[in-house]
Amino acid sequence: MKSQKTFVAFLSFYCCSALKFNAVEDKMLEAREPDNEIVLSMDKYMEDSDNDIMLSMDKEWMNDFHKQQSKNEVLQDVSHFHWMRAGKSGTTSLCNFLTQKQKHGQCSSIKLHFHDVGSSNLNSSAKSFMVLRNPVERFVSFWNHMKVRLNTLHYSFDIHYTKESMFESPLTLARALNESTGTHDFFIKPHAKPGVNEWIHVIVTWPYKFYANENTQFACLPNLWTDLAKILDKEVPGCRIDDYKLHANAHSGSQNDYDHSWVENDELQNLVTKLYSEDVALWKTHC
Repeated sequence: MKSQKTFVAFLSFYCCSALKFNAVEDKMLEAREPDNEIVLSMDKYMEDSDNDIMLSMDKEWMNDFHKQQSKNEVLQDVSHFHWMRAGKSGTTSLCNFLTQKQKHGQCSSIKLHFHDVGSSNLNSSAKSFMVLRNPVERFVSFWNHMKVRLNTLHYSFDIHYTKESMFESPLTLARALNESTGTHDFFIKPHAKPGVNEWIHVIVTWPYKFYANENTQFACLPNLWTDLAKILDKEVPGCRIDDYKLHANAHSGSQNDYDHSWVENDELQNLVTKLYSEDVALWKTHC
C-alpha cells in the first residue's frame, strides 16, 4: 500500500512537470539564458538526495522550475484565465485535475504556471485565480515539505541557527524567520538571492500577496472544489468538475504526513500572522 501511494505521488508530480505552455511564453523561455546558479544547485541536490522516489519527484519539479522561471518578465497574455500556483495550497490536486482536462481538450483557456510566476508577471488586464489556505496550516505544511528534504540544504543562515535546530518544529522555524532578516528573506522574499537559487524548496513559502492582484478570484481550502466550480462556471464555461472525490490530496497517507495539531499552537499563530500579515488579511476577507 505504501509503495502504491508513493507511486501515485510520483505520477502527480510528473504530470504537472510535463505541462504544455502556449507559444508566446515558450518563445520567451527559449530565449532566456540558463541560470548557472540554479543548475549548480540542482546538481548538488542530486548528489545528496538519498530517497529515490522523492528524488525523482523533485528532479522533475526542479527541471520544471529551471525551464519556466519567469523572474521579472511580463506575459502579454490576456486571453487566458491564469492559475496562480501558490505552494502548499492544493496545487498538486488541482494540477492533476486541470492537466487531465486539457489532455481531453477541455479547460484550454486556463493557463497553468509554475510557482515562480506572480501577479507582476501578468498583463494588468489579465484575469487570474488561486487557492487560499489558512496561513497557519500552510506554514505547518511547508515546514514539513522542507524538513523531509533538509539533507539537500547547504546554506548557513545565521550564526545562531543550524538547519537542524531551525527545522526542529514549525515553531522553531517561525521564530527564526521572525528573528533574522537574512533568514526571512532567504525563505519568504520572492526571487531574493540566494534564496530559490540556492534551495528550490523555499519557493513553497512565498506569500499569497506575490500571486494575487485586483483581478484575482479566490477558492479556499477545504472547500476548494465547490469554490472552484463557481469560478469556472463564470469564467470558463464547459470546464466542469464532475467528481470532487477524485481529487483528494495526492500526498495523503504518504511520508509527507505530519502532526497537524501545531495549527492550534497560540505562539505559532501569532508568529505566522506577523510573517504573513497580508496573507492572513486575504484569508479573512475571502474565506
